[in-house]
Amino acid sequence: MSYASPVLAQAQDTPAKSAPQAPEIIVTAQYRSQALQTIPLAVTAVSSEQMKQRNQLNLVDLAASAPSVTIQQGNSGYGATPSVAIRGIGANDYNFALEPAVGIYVDDVYQPTLFGSALDLMDLQRVEILRGPQGTLAGRNSIGGTVKLVSSPVTNELGGSLTAAYGSANKATIRGILNLPLTDTLAVRVSGYFSRQDGYVDRLDYGCLHPNSGVAAQTTAAGCKLGTEGGTKHFGTRVALRWTPTDRLEVNLSGDLNFARDEPAGTILIAARDTYAPFSNKTNFPQFVTGGGFVNYSTYAVPEENWSPGAYSRSNSHAASLKVEYKISDTVSLTSISAYTGYTAQFTNDADGGPLNASLEQNDLTFDAYSQELRLSGKIGAFDWIVGGYFFNGDGVQAGRFNLGFTGPAFLVNADTQYTDFTQGDIVKSKSRAVFAHTDWHLADRTTLTVGARYTHESKDYHFIRAAVTVPESDLNASVNGLTGTYSKGIVDFRVSLDQRWTPDVMTYATFSTGFRGGGVNPRPFVPSQIASFGPEKLYNFELGTKSSLFDRRVQLNAAAFYDIYNDFQRTITNGYGGFPASAIPLNSGDGRLYGFELELSARATNAWSFDGSASYTRFKTTRLSADAQASGVTETMDPIYMPRWRANFGTQYEFDLGTVGSLTPRIDANYQSDLFTNTVNAEVNRLKGRTIFNAHLTWKSADKLWRAALDVSNLTDKYYYLNIDDTLQGKGTVRATPARPRQFVLTVERKF
Repeated sequence: MSYASPVLAQAQDTPAKSAPQAPEIIVTAQYRSQALQTIPLAVTAVSSEQMKQRNQLNLVDLAASAPSVTIQQGNSGYGATPSVAIRGIGANDYNFALEPAVGIYVDDVYQPTLFGSALDLMDLQRVEILRGPQGTLAGRNSIGGTVKLVSSPVTNELGGSLTAAYGSANKATIRGILNLPLTDTLAVRVSGYFSRQDGYVDRLDYGCLHPNSGVAAQTTAAGCKLGTEGGTKHFGTRVALRWTPTDRLEVNLSGDLNFARDEPAGTILIAARDTYAPFSNKTNFPQFVTGGGFVNYSTYAVPEENWSPGAYSRSNSHAASLKVEYKISDTVSLTSISAYTGYTAQFTNDADGGPLNASLEQNDLTFDAYSQELRLSGKIGAFDWIVGGYFFNGDGVQAGRFNLGFTGPAFLVNADTQYTDFTQGDIVKSKSRAVFAHTDWHLADRTTLTVGARYTHESKDYHFIRAAVTVPESDLNASVNGLTGTYSKGIVDFRVSLDQRWTPDVMTYATFSTGFRGGGVNPRPFVPSQIASFGPEKLYNFELGTKSSLFDRRVQLNAAAFYDIYNDFQRTITNGYGGFPASAIPLNSGDGRLYGFELELSARATNAWSFDGSASYTRFKTTRLSADAQASGVTETMDPIYMPRWRANFGTQYEFDLGTVGSLTPRIDANYQSDLFTNTVNAEVNRLKGRTIFNAHLTWKSADKLWRAALDVSNLTDKYYYLNIDDTLQGKGTVRATPARPRQFVLTVERKF
């Protein structure tokens, strides 16, 4: 039996009851256990059981579970970096100099970069998605909201599971979990996984296929196939220890290792222009436009420079955390969370989608972050309170080699001109310090006033290390070598909320809250004058909401309406800056207003039949636009990136009781997303068209619930659509899209013990 979103937050099976009443949903969105229907926040909780029912395997899949949430697979230019946005506020860049707009947490540990945040959902108890700014408790870079992944707890009971799956494109997955008590006070939980799938976009050799084209062939293989894109191979492990020497002290220590050996994201060339015609025949990119299907002509090579790095996207990530919880008294507790996260990554990007060179990039990233959080919480009379402090240090190296093709005025290009080609090893150091306080004042039995505040000071130093490979074409890029850009700012966030419980099953709330996305330093200057800092963007949120459990708690209906003042939003300016005619500089570019509404519904018609759904509407209006943004082509009518105006999802399932044979549960899910744009300068070539995707599932469980077998079909109607679009038409001269995989079948078998 299942329960649809909002869902039961604990990962457990709920036995059937004579009355189809919804179970209570417990979350820790405000750093203490509370019933979901009692907190004045727009929150969606997704349990591990729900993720299994929907075959949700990574962070990208979760967007189908909540309103106003957009999580798109990134394109090959950004490696393992998803595009993440909530209520129209998001980000999609891997660079350490640029901050996320949605905070992603794993067991209350902040993940400081978007790169690598498309996490595999391994051994989770639940996921909590908080919409709207979470500036007081979550802090920095939660201006859009937060996504909190909560691992299954270590228990004192022996148990575990083994899962195996096989499906389309040789998809294979093995997952194992073991929970083992070592003593009466010490237990360990170990989990591991391996997954892989073949690529689905073929890379063909244009010169081999067209021997009279003048393009040199790269292979003589049958079919002229160079390789594929979109293939994945992930594996990793997590070990967690729980020690409870007394009733007042609990210590949780965990560590994990995760590895990815992927191909670049599958991309196709959908539009292009000949950027240097008629001065050169080396930029005739339009001849390689495939316009659809699952084929490109990327070579990942620059023969003119004798450079062939190959096609790959690799990463090694590692993390450790120590959480100590001590009950000082029956009403006061102290929590300490010490954490380390880090990764190394290498990925390549062939931006022209063909054998000619508009841009070939080889990225080599190293990042390490250390954080410490202390919280003191308790209860005094009518007040539930929490105070705390937060410390963060991050160190990264943005290294690699970047061949940008031809740059500069077209009339200077000739047959002897070399490509712009340089290396970098930029060093990025970031710091954040914060103090915060939060209290719930229970004015009456059914009336609560919530007040919170947080002060954050953050700083960032970006030290440029650049060297020219081609001379003199790359001397300009290397001119920033040895220079350093700095950023520093203090920000205050507030939260005030009043909620009223009219009956035991109906409550309303009104909230004012703020949040910010941190500033930084332009990481991609063409000349020294473009080494400039930009400030934080700030959101002031006004929200009204209601949460209700109706018809003897068979139906849960939650709704929220919001109006946001969005100041100093960050946009990338491409028309030139600092006296140089080209740029890729993020700047505070204007102010705007965001408004919309969200609905979430879950219901149990009978003990066997349940359904769930959500819908959201978001609009953005620019009220001020800087001269730099206007000159770059941005207009007041354009939407932020990754903001569909409409999102909706619906799912239903029915559990057939087969007696001693077990149960059989068919389920179908539909997910709708309206048009959105992937570039600050909205244009037809970067518009992701709206689509409705259907997924189907059939799950069998044994009568003792120890065995589970599931057949999952994603993209049931085999719809051809794009996951993302990388529009560099006005710069490099190309537009590439990442098509979704065609219809996929996966058969999964799980055994619990």
